Amino acid sequence: MILYNFCTIITMEVTPEKKEKKWEYQVSLSMVIKICFAFLQDHVAPGKVNGLISQYILPVRPDRTYARQLRFQAPASFAYRFV
Repeated sequence: MILYNFCTIITMEVTPEKKEKKWEYQVSLSMVIKICFAFLQDHVAPGKVNGLISQYILPVRPDRTYARQLRFQAPASFAYRFV
């Protein structure tokens, strides 16, 4: 939970570039979490965090609501272990 809060604070500081394109853009939260985790482990320099985060942007697409595709998965049998 602390990592998520830390990442959202960092994300608020990084703003995607404003370009005249079809979509508005937002920062990819999954990549922000990976970059912040690497930063906290001292794998990424503090000055490079904002630059790395700004590379991973995604378009904001309104009215994108699709039904979730649910797949049934049969339970696995563990009978093969007793041989």
